[in-house]
This record gives sequence, C-alpha cells and structure tokens, in this order.
Amino acid sequence: MTATREAYVARRHWSPRGTWDADRVVEALRDWTRLTGSPPRSYEWSPATAAVLGLDSPRVRLWRQHYPRWPSAATVSAYFGRWSKALHAAGLAPHREVAPGEQRAARIEAAREMARTGVGTGAIAGVLGVSPRTVRDYLRAGSCADCGTPVVTAERCPRCAARESSRPRFTRQEVLDAIRAWAEATGEPPRLEEWAPSSDPESRWAREFPRWPSYMTARTHFGSWAAALEAAGYAPHRRSWDRESIVEALRALDRPPLHSELGGAALPALGTVRHHFGSLGAALQAAGLDPHRRRWGPEDVLDAIARFHARTGRLPAARDWRGSSADHPHATTVRLRFGSWSEAIEAYERRAAQPPQVG
Repeated sequence: MTATREAYVARRHWSPRGTWDADRVVEALRDWTRLTGSPPRSYEWSPATAAVLGLDSPRVRLWRQHYPRWPSAATVSAYFGRWSKALHAAGLAPHREVAPGEQRAARIEAAREMARTGVGTGAIAGVLGVSPRTVRDYLRAGSCADCGTPVVTAERCPRCAARESSRPRFTRQEVLDAIRAWAEATGEPPRLEEWAPSSDPESRWAREFPRWPSYMTARTHFGSWAAALEAAGYAPHRRSWDRESIVEALRALDRPPLHSELGGAALPALGTVRHHFGSLGAALQAAGLDPHRRRWGPEDVLDAIARFHARTGRLPAARDWRGSSADHPHATTVRLRFGSWSEAIEAYERRAAQPPQVG
C-alpha cells in the first residue's frame, strides 16, 4: 500500500486532490437537497465543527455515513469562499426551519427518495425533524384528488381543502332569504356576530344549524356584511365611534386587541381607529395599554402550556397555536425558544415532574 493510500485510509474524511471541482460541488449540494428536502448547513458537512458546537444531528450523521458522496464544508469553502455563495451557485436558498404542515409535499418526496436509497425510517425521521410514524405515513401517502400534490391522510391537500371548504353552500338568493327569515322571526335583521360559526348552545345560529349561513358566506357573495343587509332591504347596523368610545372599548378589553377582533361587535374597525388616532398604537397608548407585542420567554411559554393543559386536559399541539393570543404565543415563537415543538413539550413535562419547592 502506498503512503498516499495509507494516509487516505487513516483519515476517513479526506479525499485525494482532484476529487472535487466547483461544478461537482454544486451538483453535490443539489443532490443533498433532492435527497433530504432542504439545503445543507455548513456544519452538517463538517462533523468536527458540529461536535464542537454541540450540533451533532441526524443530518450530520447522514453526511458522515455516506461520505464521500458529498464533499466537506472545507472543500466547499475552498471553491466558493463562503457557504452562501456555494448555495447561490447551486440555485438554493439557505436552510430554514419548516413549521409542521409547511412544505409537506417536499418532505414526502424527500422521505421517498431517501427510502429508495436505503436510508432507514429512523434516520429519515431525524433528517426531516419528524417522528418515525410520520415518515411511515409519508411513505404511504396518496395524491390530492384536485391537484395531485402528495397527501398523508386526507383526500385533498390543505390548499385544495381550504378552497373546497370556502365555497358557499348557500346561493346569493338563499342568503337574502335567510336574512329576511331571521328578521321576521326575531324582529330585526341579523348582526354579523350572530351569524359567526359557534357551538355555543346560547347562540340561535348554533342551535338551528345548518338553517342559517355564516357571515363569511354573506361576505363572499356580497363583498361585505353591510352590502348583504342592504341587498336584503335592511339598513346596516352601524355604531358611531369617536375617540372617547374607542378608548372606552379598548379599556374594557384590557389588552391590545388581535387584528381579527377589530371590526366586530365590541371594537371599531382598524380604519376607524386610524382615522381618529392615526394608528392603533396611538389608540392603545391613549387607553393606557402597552402597544408593544408581548415578548415570550421560555418560562412564559411553559406557563402558557400549563394553562392550556389545565383548561383542556391535554397538551397543546402546534396546530392549536397557529395564531398568537393574549394567553399563548405563536407556535413559531415556541420553536424559536426551544428549538422544536417537541422539545418545548418535553421541557414542560420535566418541569411538571419536579416536586414543588417548599419554603
């Protein structure tokens, strides 16, 4: 065995000169992305760096197990100077964390590709950041009935399902007939909040479902709730807002409102607020409320999980926190604080398992 060959055997992550060039590095970057579903980070192609940084992961181990299929990070830097330049040359954007439900089709294709090349279910799960059970679902996935996008358990992909669910089940004329029937039964036309979908037994809309359309169906057909009432022959319910009444409504809420709450029964529309105060922040300051968005620290997130657990009897899933509220942060904030949703839940469970401190 020659001295060069001996050196090559002694160093697992070394390849002879001339093995790589700029074009082959670009193709390796694309090959990794096709296989795993997302571009590599530089440390994923440098196990020593990953170990020093405490960032060893299934993606790092995938590179190590299949070397020299892909070059080292040092080799990439030797040809392109910066990692970002190499990604740009390959037509790739830097890797980012993907929230559950996002880019699912790409992850399904990545799971299938890795399975075809002999990567095990556990390793695929680690690379994609999902559970082995999810990987098995990916490998059994079908296709959307409308667009052909891979789907796991449903007949349609989320986009086509949303489009299907948004199609009005009531015609324009049926909406008008329903408004008039409500007015005849109650003595006045319905208010927007009275036709908001609800399971509250105190709500007439819920008790008599599906007799009445939702306010969104009326908006879809007529453009606005007021236009639907006018088309049915009724004057819209209009509340007059001035600076004092806006401040009073905000103080009654006792917190900054969500944008979805503006324009409802209890609060003016955002345009009305801006007309009187210039901005929502100025109105909040006039009401003595902090206009700045709440900053959620790790302990605040764990407290929010505890409140959800106590209220519902179960732990929250990421889909429960797709939007933020005064009581909990957005799911993305949770991932930023803990690295992943599962790690946040594990941190909560560890905290909950600790005996209460006495003293």
